[in-house]
Amino acid sequence: MRQYYSYIFIFLLFSLQGVSQVFWTEDFGTGCNQGTLVTSFTGLNGIWTQSNTGTTDAQANAFYVSSTEANTGVGNCGDGCLNNALLTNATLHIGSVAASPNLSAACPLGDCGALFDDGGVCPGTACVTTHIRAESPVIDCSGKSTVIISFNYFEGGSIISDNARLWYNDGTSWTMIFDMPKTSNCSPAGNWTALSFSLPVRANNNSNVRVGLEWFNNDDGIGTLPSFAVDDVQLSASAPSAPVADFTANNDTVCAKDSIQFTDQTTNSPTAWTWSSNPATGVSFNTSSSQNTSVTFSSAGTFTVQLIAANATASDTDTMVVTILPLPTITATTAAGFNDSICFGDTTQLSASGALSYSWNMNEGISDSTIFNPVFDSTLSSTYIVIGTDINGCKNSDTITITVLPLPVVTATTPFTLCSGDSVNFLASGATNYVWNTQTFLTDSLIANPVCTPTTSQNYTVTGSTTFGCSDTATVSVTVNPSSTAAGTAGSVPFGIPASINFTSTSTNIDSVVWNFGDGSATDTTTNPTHSFTSAGTFTVTLIAYNATGCNDTTTFVITTSAASSLVMPNFFSPNFDDVNDIFRPANNGIKDFYCVIYDRWGLKIYEWNRPQGWWDGYTTAGMLCPVGVYYFIMKATGEDGQEYEEKGYVHLFR
Repeated sequence: MRQYYSYIFIFLLFSLQGVSQVFWTEDFGTGCNQGTLVTSFTGLNGIWTQSNTGTTDAQANAFYVSSTEANTGVGNCGDGCLNNALLTNATLHIGSVAASPNLSAACPLGDCGALFDDGGVCPGTACVTTHIRAESPVIDCSGKSTVIISFNYFEGGSIISDNARLWYNDGTSWTMIFDMPKTSNCSPAGNWTALSFSLPVRANNNSNVRVGLEWFNNDDGIGTLPSFAVDDVQLSASAPSAPVADFTANNDTVCAKDSIQFTDQTTNSPTAWTWSSNPATGVSFNTSSSQNTSVTFSSAGTFTVQLIAANATASDTDTMVVTILPLPTITATTAAGFNDSICFGDTTQLSASGALSYSWNMNEGISDSTIFNPVFDSTLSSTYIVIGTDINGCKNSDTITITVLPLPVVTATTPFTLCSGDSVNFLASGATNYVWNTQTFLTDSLIANPVCTPTTSQNYTVTGSTTFGCSDTATVSVTVNPSSTAAGTAGSVPFGIPASINFTSTSTNIDSVVWNFGDGSATDTTTNPTHSFTSAGTFTVTLIAYNATGCNDTTTFVITTSAASSLVMPNFFSPNFDDVNDIFRPANNGIKDFYCVIYDRWGLKIYEWNRPQGWWDGYTTAGMLCPVGVYYFIMKATGEDGQEYEEKGYVHLFR
């Protein structure tokens, strides 16, 4: 009854296969090749491997690829090249190994076809428990659907304990999918039988499929020959239906520069995808040819995203309209506009505009990082990024750098102590521009070095600033001491030598005085001295008034003394240009008024002069040369002492 259902199943599979297309084949080659293990075999599609699926003893049966068990065709009894050298169609089959305990005598080299050792001597000489799986290379089922595996095989053994099974790997793990039915036996092996079976749906469009053929036997010594042989393994698939393109997006409205994730939902096994956008400018696909993609939109607008999904049969198109919102325009400034420099110790208010809410990148140095207008209060230059979010949740940013400028170090001249009426030259340095706190007593309050002439003690403060407006101050202390005032009078100057004169000091704010009379005599510290001048002349008398602060004062007097007046007239002269007695004039002292007239012997006036320093040179008033002879003169004079002189006489002119 079991065999009846198996053949019905096989028939249905063949019906499915009839509309399928073969895309992968393994025929295991040709040649006797006795003893070739599957682990040494490279087939049409690559290397086959073998793995243990359970307990496998040292003398366990093995998978061989050789024609010691040849494929004699469906419906024929199995045989091999060891019996008939013409049978060279190799198969994958289970055979005993060279050291197999029960078959070492009958098959000393191992691999005598589908002949397995069913054990029965373990424990003892050897054990043959076997759990092995022959595994195909990776099979690419991309673009394939309803994948069917078909092969020719025969199988003996024991229904429960010595058995073959079909396995499937989807690229992640192995799964047993079918326990093949036992086939009918013949001599010397089994009857070759065709079998087809649908692989799991996970094989559809899967590029990482593998199939495995497992054999396991226990060591109970009970088993029916043959073991298991396989050949002409094929994978086929139904021709795919035309795809129906469809895709979804994680969002259809985002902000510019954000991304949208698109996920393919196309049915009927597409194998190729092409993504595009209209317009295409400013659109960046993560990949435009993968099944799923993400797209970044650099600018605002409405975009139509298109997917073309295709398989070997046809292609289909689907579109989606997405809206990209504009980013807000964020502007960061300071309270002074775009002035981004402040002086050390100052503060400034930052300001951001263009959004609904704001976030500054740092708390340090600003009063509140969550408002649009925090106050900057830091001693260090800093760069701030403000992120503004608009009503749509779109974000943009702006950057502002605040440079903290150093303050100048302003210095001014040291304190001064002055006498009232004195001046001092201030000198400030360390800045570019200067302003003194007052114009009073200064020549210019806007320069570094004004001249100060104070009348009272006070402090002067200068503010120095750089070209950026950063400033510092310095102070100059000025102490003004009262000055003495030197003043005095001199009594009348008598005529004649010695001349005794009384001096009087009227100086104020003094502690002492010193008189210097200018005639080489010793100074006098008497307040009101009397001094006697012993020679005639003009003398500068100096009065120095001293006070305790050293603020002294000086005044001077000019005193002129003179002896008693005198006048003597000569009686001859010789104007012959020998520089000896060439002129006629009186010898006089202290004469202030003088008049002299010259007459010839006939009484004619020929010359006159009216000053004590004048003379007659022997010429007339008209410039005529006077002859040698005796001339008459009349002279009148007055001395500074009031003495009057009047003289008449003769003078002889010689040449």
